[in-house]
Amino acid sequence: MEPITTRQAMEKEGRGAGELTGPADASVVMSARGVAKRFGDVRVLNGISMDVRSREVVVMVGPSGSGKTTFLRCLNHLERIDAGEILIHGRPVGYRPRPSVSEQPVEERPKVVAERRRNIGFVFQRFNLFPHLNALDNVALAPTKVLGTPKAEAREQARTLLARVGLEHKASSRPSALSGGQQQRVAIARALAMKPELMLFDEPTSALDPEMVGEVIAVMKELVDDGMTMIVVTHEMGFARSAADRLVMFDQGVILEEGPPEQVMTDPAHERTRAFLRRLNEGG
Repeated sequence: MEPITTRQAMEKEGRGAGELTGPADASVVMSARGVAKRFGDVRVLNGISMDVRSREVVVMVGPSGSGKTTFLRCLNHLERIDAGEILIHGRPVGYRPRPSVSEQPVEERPKVVAERRRNIGFVFQRFNLFPHLNALDNVALAPTKVLGTPKAEAREQARTLLARVGLEHKASSRPSALSGGQQQRVAIARALAMKPELMLFDEPTSALDPEMVGEVIAVMKELVDDGMTMIVVTHEMGFARSAADRLVMFDQGVILEEGPPEQVMTDPAHERTRAFLRRLNEGG
């Protein structure tokens, strides 16, 4: 597959190669334009462009190594990009504003990066809970340290969030005393504690035993019903079919195709998408 340059991505969208500005549509929460990423000599992202609007649920799928998780991590500046731009409500994430794609991205000061990240919740595959803290303190820590929320208020909010994910009775339990599904639900509550405008999920059920997957998916569906804007990397196609507004197929660092889940899953336009979905259905 031929590489897509940042210049080509801009021209495809009808914008001059020197322009690097976000969408004018105020409903767009996240906007990516011509995002490129390399690890050494390996090109992992090859000019990714995507908008995600308020209350939209986007599920990203694709074979291992296709770039979907790297793209997700770039959205939160957990990975640095080599070209393009990522905006949250029109403001760059991780980099200083620049007028032209010919200019290399210049990373913002850590304090500014942290401020921009506040609006983005991230739920990891492996939970990443603090093992020495109980569930309540895991959820309350970030609002206290980052937002300056008084400790008593943060703990009360944490109790409410644990109740929301069905774990109020586990508030005093440390991660080692929780099942994988329970740990992931605490991780979701922790992300929600920062009151994000956008939630990112990186294969949130792939580390779970099969019987625990359903409890995490149920919490995610409740967030969908509540209108949370979400980008989800997952192979749980049942969730994609029932909850997503858009299914995006990644392959070799580009978006191969996207559309309503039912359309992409039942009548994909590309053979590589058909082959990927067949492997999922066969359990491979």
